[in-house]
Amino acid sequence: MKPSSLMLFAALVAPTAGCETANELLFEPPITDPNDGLEGNLAQAGMSTEMDWGEGQGTLLSEYQKLNQSYARLQKQSEELRAQNQNLLSQLTSVQAELEDEKGLRTQAESQLAMKSQDVRQREAKILTLSIEKAKLEQERLQHKINALNDSMTNIPTPTEATATPPRTP
Repeated sequence: MKPSSLMLFAALVAPTAGCETANELLFEPPITDPNDGLEGNLAQAGMSTEMDWGEGQGTLLSEYQKLNQSYARLQKQSEELRAQNQNLLSQLTSVQAELEDEKGLRTQAESQLAMKSQDVRQREAKILTLSIEKAKLEQERLQHKINALNDSMTNIPTPTEATATPPRTP
């Protein structure tokens, strides 16, 4: 052996010299060993082989697959719920904007209604004032007619005067 190989061997064997189990690790296990050999349970196990390690325990691979399926399903549900939440938030925002627009329009309509009502009240007051003026003028006109009729009645000869003989002229 070369000196560098001896040093390497010495470096590997020196730390394990005090441990008998570690010395056995440097050699391959026998073929009949059930844990490491070609005839044991591990030789028969593989990626698709399910191994039952005892009563009441599920297999590790099927549990792992179930967890992965459950995780994928929950992630899909989470994404769907996030999308639904985003959709609802956008609907809420649009409804709030519509509500603000409607509030603005309602305020504007109420102010216009108040202005129209005030205008109507002013017109009704003017109509009432003009009606009062018209009634006063009508009353004045009727009073003038009454006075004219009274005057004309005072100028009408009385029936006794009509029966008197008119004076004779020579």
